[in-house]
Amino acid sequence: MNKIQEFFIKHLEHDKCLHFLGGFFLYVLNNVFLSDIHSLIIVFIIAVAKETRDELAYKGGDWKDILFTVIPSITIFLLNLF
Repeated sequence: MNKIQEFFIKHLEHDKCLHFLGGFFLYVLNNVFLSDIHSLIIVFIIAVAKETRDELAYKGGDWKDILFTVIPSITIFLLNLF
């Protein structure tokens, strides 16, 4: 295993990986039916809504979860611009 993989395994929480994968699949699924910008907006709204719900229900909302959910969507969106 190389040093980059070791770093991520050691320092990245499992929950953040799930948010990253969820954001990716949500964007790709929406992008089948909608434009890039609409897919990005939907992923952002869902991420904020989920964390708002977590904060109100469990007192456990985290802005980093929103960030990790939206990062793959922003990345794909920017790559599609070029």
